[in-house]
Amino acid sequence: LKELAAASIPVATDGSTTANSSSPWTNTITNIEDVVNFGPVYRCLHIYAVSGERAEFEHYYFTQRKKQCQLILSLSPSQQVSLRNYSEFFSTLVGFFLLDDYLRHTMPGAGSSYQTYLNDLWANVVPKLVQFATKNAEGCKTDTELLCLKHYSVLFEYTMANLGFHTAGLTEMLEVIRKHYNDLLIGQWRERLNSIVADDNYTAITLNSSKDLTPPLSTYLSCCTLEFSSQAYPRVLAFSPMVPKIFMAIRDYIDACLIFVENVNLSWTELEDTLSRATNSLFTECLDGIINRMITDSEKNLLRLIQLTINLNELESACEHLQAYLHENARPQFCTSKDLDNGDMVSVPPFHDILLLPIVIFILELSKKGTEKLLRSFSNYHYLLFQLEDFKPAQPDDLSMVHSSRSHLYGVSLFKDTRARSETQIYTILNARIEEFCSLATYEGIFGGPGEGTIPFDELISRPAPSPPPSRASDYMKDLTAWLGSTFSAFTNLPPKVAQTACISASKHIVRLLQNILMGPNVKMVMEPALSQFALDLAECEKFAKTEPVPGIDKSILLLIFQELSQLLDLIKKEDWRVYFTNHNKPVGNPYDRVTPGAAIHLLERIREAEKKKSSFLGSIKKEERERRKNLDKVISQLKDLSGRR
Repeated sequence: LKELAAASIPVATDGSTTANSSSPWTNTITNIEDVVNFGPVYRCLHIYAVSGERAEFEHYYFTQRKKQCQLILSLSPSQQVSLRNYSEFFSTLVGFFLLDDYLRHTMPGAGSSYQTYLNDLWANVVPKLVQFATKNAEGCKTDTELLCLKHYSVLFEYTMANLGFHTAGLTEMLEVIRKHYNDLLIGQWRERLNSIVADDNYTAITLNSSKDLTPPLSTYLSCCTLEFSSQAYPRVLAFSPMVPKIFMAIRDYIDACLIFVENVNLSWTELEDTLSRATNSLFTECLDGIINRMITDSEKNLLRLIQLTINLNELESACEHLQAYLHENARPQFCTSKDLDNGDMVSVPPFHDILLLPIVIFILELSKKGTEKLLRSFSNYHYLLFQLEDFKPAQPDDLSMVHSSRSHLYGVSLFKDTRARSETQIYTILNARIEEFCSLATYEGIFGGPGEGTIPFDELISRPAPSPPPSRASDYMKDLTAWLGSTFSAFTNLPPKVAQTACISASKHIVRLLQNILMGPNVKMVMEPALSQFALDLAECEKFAKTEPVPGIDKSILLLIFQELSQLLDLIKKEDWRVYFTNHNKPVGNPYDRVTPGAAIHLLERIREAEKKKSSFLGSIKKEERERRKNLDKVISQLKDLSGRR
């Protein structure tokens, strides 16, 4: 038993053995018995069998071997974390099972009890290997260390499968390593992406000469088209430098994930699904937080938000190419005839850099089943070539039979959702700035509310001669339309729908604010000077709408928005109530189709209050003013009947 325990000689990372140079492992091995002397075991078994005590021998043998196996696995947590010589650990464990498997086939009378012993022992080893992988993965600080652990784990799984052991439980071991590997990558890429975002200037890229076209921009999608190449300098790209950098970072992440799944026996669809899940983790666990933080940091910077929205729209479009890149990288290099018949393809790992070569030699000698595997180049332990007759290189015609992409990257929905949030924030900032401009509004003749004038009521009505009618729009309105014009010019590279929605949203918000100034709940009275000035300000808004503030917008839509107020002022100024009532609810030929009875009532009631206070203040009322009051009461009554407010 001591000979069996010492039979597996560890192999160093350079392919040499850790024993002395005379070790038989350094020579070409054709028979396991050239290395291990099984004679004492056979003789002992023979003695016990002749004595009728074979069962006692097997019990003792199985017990001692279990203890030896436990000794191999009895690493303290600190030893497991610090262990980096995986070759020694795994080769020792493989050698243990290899010897017992050989005895199972060669010992006279070895039956189901021996197989049960091996199965039970293997079942106890698998969970401990998962614990071993977990501890070691937690101790790995670099991706290179994790790839080394994965490399030996895969070799171990292949080897044990060749010995005939069920290796399904070892999948969890690889999954543990993969999870730590992906977590490590996400941490590295989080730093990289944060650096990209922090260094960005949020300005569209301008290329003055070919010298400015440097990586990663030179390899980015938009810069690799014939149309772009034919443009004269200077060339302008709508997005800022972060876009090609983020795109390249995601591609590099896919490449890094692909390194881990190399040589892992996955079907094409499993490989693609694995890469998709790993890439989606980058989107959900890393990019999502970074982009949302960018939006939060840009909450009050409209131009930066506009550029960010353009960038997100570009990245959303680029996800299609990332999807294709992932799909292309999942294409296998080898496929079996059976897999082609089934419409699926299996990646077959090239067995290179084998550091467990002596153990594998035994496996090849002991498992002469199915395909004949020829071992070549024994002189170099780093290369092991399998000639697999039932495998063939994938041909172009074969690749045409494979499935279309099954993977779905979350990048499209991520960039779409964050872009929607950014767009909403643009609308919010626009409205907030419009409110700042409108807060400066003052209308002489409005009493109460946000647009109240500075002249008191008694002073306004006591003037000997009425003030001349205003001839120009208010300063705040001119400033507002000028600011909107310059702001909308920055919307050029936004998606047309976004720019047009922002323009329409801003116009509606202006109308809401003007309505609140003219007839909001806090407005008590409205007099003529305010109505005239208000009409000029509305005319300024309509003039702005006719300039087509954003490309492609329907000017008639903007004009309809402002006509809701301009038609109301025209109706009250002309007192054209007969036409209004006659054409109410008529779809054609109604000059006041945008005026609702409710809006007319609100404004007329405030005008009537001003008339009442004026009469009370002056102490007398002229006949025409009395008639005007009666007419106002009559119109308000009719409007209430029309709106059903009675």
